[in-house]
Amino acid sequence: MKTNQPIQLSDHFGYRKLLRFTLPTIATMIFTSIYSVVDGVFVSNFVDKTPFAAVNLIMPFLMLRKYRERYHYA
Repeated sequence: MKTNQPIQLSDHFGYRKLLRFTLPTIATMIFTSIYSVVDGVFVSNFVDKTPFAAVNLIMPFLMLRKYRERYHYA
């Protein structure tokens, strides 16, 4: 059975290693974009344009706050 070895940036990157290295970031960006679009659809359909603008304005700050809490930055 093959063990998982960490990828070092000094190694030669082939397409497989490059995809293995970048796929989590790409997936996270796609998930965040879909979440933002769905949230925007619900907010704009059930309330008005002003709350929709407020959600879009505050969302980056909430994401940064969650990131800081998760990784225990002071």
